[in-house]
Amino acid sequence: MNQLQADIKNYEYAQTEAGENIAISRLTGETIPAVSVLQPAGSWVNTPAQIEKFNKRKQAENSRMLKRKANEPLGRFYFVREQGFSGLSPETVIRLIYLNTFTNYDDARLMRSERTPMRRKDLPKILGISPASVTRFWREASPKYISEDSNGLIITNREVFYKGKLTGKYNTQYRKFYLDGIRKLYTTISDPRQHKYLGYVFALLPYVNREFNILCYNIDEKDLYSIEPISLSDFCRLIHYDGSHLNRLMQVYKSLRFVVGNHTERFVSFVYDGLNRQDAKIYINPNVLYDGSDYRRVEILGAFCKD
Repeated sequence: MNQLQADIKNYEYAQTEAGENIAISRLTGETIPAVSVLQPAGSWVNTPAQIEKFNKRKQAENSRMLKRKANEPLGRFYFVREQGFSGLSPETVIRLIYLNTFTNYDDARLMRSERTPMRRKDLPKILGISPASVTRFWREASPKYISEDSNGLIITNREVFYKGKLTGKYNTQYRKFYLDGIRKLYTTISDPRQHKYLGYVFALLPYVNREFNILCYNIDEKDLYSIEPISLSDFCRLIHYDGSHLNRLMQVYKSLRFVVGNHTERFVSFVYDGLNRQDAKIYINPNVLYDGSDYRRVEILGAFCKD
């Protein structure tokens, strides 16, 4: 056996009583024959364990490539930390999400345009709210989420909002928000009194299933039939909304639409059997938020274009 090339990380080696070389898997204890190989200097022999690891890595790479390809129509995105909104009013949540679509790629500055940084005096026009509302927003959001630097420029907290490439270890802590979808949603819903209904949903980010965009209690579940959905009644409880006004709540969300391509779609969709509204499942439109492998499946499930 060529000991210089032996894979000692995955195997132990021994000889049987008959003098035959064997390799014993450190992971499973499986025993397989071991052979000596005569080869040119500089060659490399892959063991079954190494081949399996290589194949798994290639499968993961292919899966990521297919995911990127499938979700390309959603456009550019930035990341939001999954646990990012504790203690904020729903109005402040959606306004922060919208503002951070303007984050610079190179640093934490918010930008009015490619070359013009954003300042606090710009916020009434950008957010479409009164100066008094901006004051309340700033008091609530700063300095934990946004702040001003010494030059009066608005800086975002990159621990919560991040535009750029994340390393693998952070991927499960952040969710993808799509720039075009968020901007169209926010600017279409121009009545500031309705901002809270957008914020209610985004404040429940830790409950959004990664694959199917349904509000649920097991967000990493990839089997649709094993998901534990949050019912409409649960949703009311989580957002502290009076459950006796379900009709009004559903009518509000039915009216929250924005442009996608050449048509309009709902922001959220309530799917139920037509009888038991309290048990309705709640889907979020993937054009604003999505982490799964193919957003088109969510579009089918949520039927966001249905009247």
